[in-house]
Amino acid sequence: MRLTLQLIRVADGMHVWSKVFDSTIDASIDLQEQIGTQIVGKISPDSVHRVTARAQIHGQSEQAYQLYLKGSAFSGMETSFGFKKAIEFYQAAIDLAPDYGLAHAALAATMLVNHQREMGPFEKVKPVAWQHIKLAQRFAPEQAKSKAVEGLFHVYNKALDKAGQAFRQAIAINPNSLLAQHNLGYLYWLQSEWQGAEKHFIKALKINPLSRMSHYGVADSMAQLGDLDGALLRYKDCLDAVPYFAACHLGLANLKVSLGQFEQAEKHILKTTELI
Repeated sequence: MRLTLQLIRVADGMHVWSKVFDSTIDASIDLQEQIGTQIVGKISPDSVHRVTARAQIHGQSEQAYQLYLKGSAFSGMETSFGFKKAIEFYQAAIDLAPDYGLAHAALAATMLVNHQREMGPFEKVKPVAWQHIKLAQRFAPEQAKSKAVEGLFHVYNKALDKAGQAFRQAIAINPNSLLAQHNLGYLYWLQSEWQGAEKHFIKALKINPLSRMSHYGVADSMAQLGDLDGALLRYKDCLDAVPYFAACHLGLANLKVSLGQFEQAEKHILKTTELI
């Protein structure tokens, strides 16, 4: 049994702590105690005083906030199932609190990422996503996510200059915006600017060390720059963090082929086939 836990600071989305726990079912009680002890040790004594800050960011509806958190948890799975469930929860949060700016931003971002994953036509999600982006910026103009999701929209709309501008504005608001840092790296990656891509993917990983696509982005950028040893280590880091991520298995297979390690490449190709 493997459990992966993360603590995220709600105020700015900063990744505070993560850990992978491996155990057996018959030792689950001991595992619960171990997890509880470590989490308590990471929560500072003044956490209670942050409730007011949470209300300022997420509004007064506790139920809408809980729906937002559930959406974030499903979105973090980075799977088609997870994205679809996240969209349901974000929409439910908005139904309860129509002025919930971050829920509008999260809904738009998830719709856009899911559109990319399913390779559907952008025109299908474009008008609805843009509507939620505008609502996010109306109700939460001070939040980096409201600007970062605009950048993501421009990427898919092939307005890359506007995308870069929006991501940099989001980072100026909050340098710990995972959405902005990762997708600015992706923007550089799209334009084959590997050093810029690597730089921002690494920043994204510092915010969330379990981000699958950021792991892949760093490794692929390093491979493109000719740093094959570094790319090899990064792909291994990716699979240590998320062993079921097909893209890192495939990337590692391609790297092994370039190194002439064909038997190891075949192993990762087979694993990729299993996971797709």
